[in-house]
Amino acid sequence: GNGVKLAASFNGKALKFMHKGSFADMDDTYEQIANYLDARSVTALDFYIEQYHTDPRTTPPDQLLLDILVPVR
Repeated sequence: GNGVKLAASFNGKALKFMHKGSFADMDDTYEQIANYLDARSVTALDFYIEQYHTDPRTTPPDQLLLDILVPVR
């Protein structure tokens, strides 16, 4: 109930990237990640995991921190 479901989590290798700054600029970060993966012939799985370290309601946009985990084959 209550909209909470248990499921298996990802188990494998992942690359970790950090975005610092406004979430409005995240498209640039994801483009840089794609370029990094392409340049190294790394194949990502079909999903990314975002871990937010700061609260966008109380943190200035230029100080927002987010880890982006990219599961890879």
